[in-house]
Amino acid sequence: WAFSPSNATRRSVPSMATGVNPGRIRGRVIGWALKVDPRHVMLAERFAAAGYATAGFFCCSQFFGGVEHVGIDRGLEHVGYKRDAKGLNRLALRWMAREKTGRPRFVWIHYYEPHPWDRTYPPSGPDDDPRPRYDRTLGDLDRSLGPLFEGIRGNGRPAIVAITSDHGEGLGDHGALHHNTDLYNTQIHVPLLVRGPDIPARRIETPVSLIGLAPALLELAGFDAPGPPAMDGGSFAATLRAATPPPFDAGEAYAVMVEDRSVPRGGRALVAGGHKLIVIDGEAPALFDYRADPGELNDLAAEQPALVEELRQRLQARIDDSAPF
Repeated sequence: WAFSPSNATRRSVPSMATGVNPGRIRGRVIGWALKVDPRHVMLAERFAAAGYATAGFFCCSQFFGGVEHVGIDRGLEHVGYKRDAKGLNRLALRWMAREKTGRPRFVWIHYYEPHPWDRTYPPSGPDDDPRPRYDRTLGDLDRSLGPLFEGIRGNGRPAIVAITSDHGEGLGDHGALHHNTDLYNTQIHVPLLVRGPDIPARRIETPVSLIGLAPALLELAGFDAPGPPAMDGGSFAATLRAATPPPFDAGEAYAVMVEDRSVPRGGRALVAGGHKLIVIDGEAPALFDYRADPGELNDLAAEQPALVEELRQRLQARIDDSAPF
């Protein structure tokens, strides 16, 4: 049960790359991207400072650097751009083969294929179900990862590999076909797969937030991640390594929908104690049992007002801690 920091790339990616929650990321919107304030330290900068060779291979220069210098690529010694997954994989494998300094390596690859799924596989008619089309897109990308993993294995060096997403897609749930409109599971519940030394192979039920991805990767690599205010996210490295993971109701995740010129209203969500509270500006709080009701069709707020108030106070504490960086 991993949750992205937000429901839009320009909010989630900077949060994942810094460990700072989206409500505290400073910057300004440029097109569809966020130009990140230089006070924020990117994960690649931290690995570079630790002596790593660093590289990023991205689908879209307007989101990750390029002529706009949005700042997401800070700390990356080498950057390459390709729209397609196979092209990105070739760039990454070529760089890994040529990187002969003997330094440990930090490599970040961001794929585009799941984003335009409805253009890759157009609807067959007015009653078309979008899910099979989306699944086909994910299957295409999944198959393209094989050569990348073969290249990593053939490298002969131990690796930590993390696969995740910066948001989901509505696919018709709650009236949303795409994303950037609400904080239901369809838009912020995302996959998270982590493989590496000392990480047992199993499924973990504990909720985690991808705000904690950057500190978790630092800890898995053997470093101590900084705490607040440099990083808000709590590392989930211990959860990944634990012989017995914490129970599902012991984890916590926080997500923010940030109001800006293309997002008409803000909102926040808190996953804690087996429940999820969603508070959208101008709306009454909504409460869900996210495991028993993953589609979030049964709002329990009227039935459990005491729990709503408890989670609302915990959510408010998160908001109060969201002072500008």
